[in-house]
Amino acid sequence: MHFLIWLFKLLWFLSLFCYRPPPPTAEPSFGDYSEEYDYNHPPTKLHTPGPPRLSPPLCDYDFCQHLQVPCSELRRASGCLCPGVSGPGVAPEPPSLRAIHTTETGASAHWCAPLSTVESYQLRYRPAGGDFVSGPALNSTFRLTAVTGLSPGQEYLFCIVASNWAGSSPTDDGGREHGPCRVGRTPSRQMPYAYVAAGLAAALVLLVVSALAWHFLCRRKKRFPRGARGE
Repeated sequence: MHFLIWLFKLLWFLSLFCYRPPPPTAEPSFGDYSEEYDYNHPPTKLHTPGPPRLSPPLCDYDFCQHLQVPCSELRRASGCLCPGVSGPGVAPEPPSLRAIHTTETGASAHWCAPLSTVESYQLRYRPAGGDFVSGPALNSTFRLTAVTGLSPGQEYLFCIVASNWAGSSPTDDGGREHGPCRVGRTPSRQMPYAYVAAGLAAALVLLVVSALAWHFLCRRKKRFPRGARGE
């Protein structure tokens, strides 16, 4: 019994020398943050991007439509975007003369506006070998016009000219497909329909009379043969 008590004390004594307490846990230090913080200049807040902004739609502007409302007015009314055009300090680019329709003594023209600031349009025309004649000035909303007083059966050069404070657009000889000029010819003067109808009626009457005369002549020859005339 004494031996067991002595053995237990010996083990307890050895455990005192072998036990090592764990190292103390280091507490987090906030000194670095508090010392470097500048109260006069707080940190900048992060900017959170919002939803993307949609660009305004394009204006419903037709370069070829007659009496088209100016794009500047459409922009003021709806906030839409206009196509880029040169300013009033630059002479306009040539319009595009799309079509020329001629009659015996007149013509009509249809064109499209250029990418320029335009104050007025004017149709100019001249016969082959002649001088230009200018039509009336038209405001910037016009895309159609007509002229009268042309000669039948005559070839003309038609040009549409755009103008502003800086000058006028150039012209050409009508050879370009989408240029400002076109060559057109007025049709020859036609005979009035009354004269044509009278001529056809006279020819028909003459034909009927000739047929009747031939018919009576043949019947007479059959009724009075040559032998009967000699007796």
